[in-house]
Amino acid sequence: MKNLYEGRIKNLHQQLADENKKNSLFTWLRSLSFLLFAWSLYAWFQLDVGRFFWVIPVILIFLFLKLVGISGGIKQRIKLLQQLVTINQTEINYLNRQFEGLDSGESYQDSQHFFAYDLDVFGLN
Repeated sequence: MKNLYEGRIKNLHQQLADENKKNSLFTWLRSLSFLLFAWSLYAWFQLDVGRFFWVIPVILIFLFLKLVGISGGIKQRIKLLQQLVTINQTEINYLNRQFEGLDSGESYQDSQHFFAYDLDVFGLN
């Protein structure tokens, strides 16, 4: 069972590395598209580039916004993968009987219930 979780963690780390590469790529693409947008606005207003040049800044701002949306999705995926690594590591710790960091459940104990303490569900036992 432990091998299953270790295999999942290895797979998740590979996926995390891939997503981090994608995140880096889209960060550069976002920066480039914004700089091109800024330059195209400058060229449109300051240089004599033609009256239909306004299409280029519009296309570039839409490209920038699309890249921002894609980057947001990648960041959410990275966060999800990190949480899955944590969950699988917790399961490995549980299988190794390392319960540190897990909630003891004391907040759910009912002192008014007449046999809840006999169940021995809550606590460190």
